[in-house]
Amino acid sequence: MLATTKLISAEEYLSIERAAKEKHELHEGHIVTMTGASISHNRISKKYYWHFVELFKRQILRSVSQ
Repeated sequence: MLATTKLISAEEYLSIERAAKEKHELHEGHIVTMTGASISHNRISKKYYWHFVELFKRQILRSVSQ
């Protein structure tokens, strides 16, 4: 886990983040390690993703058939 004590600029954060193996966020000038998503979160996200894919397919089919 990475946590900084000195304030970091956005430019410094971006250069550090590009080289990092874990994801971080810049919060009020400090770099904080982000947690991973839970299994439940991933399942919900996947359901929403496929729901929107189906909606867009229907919209495209409607516009093509008109």
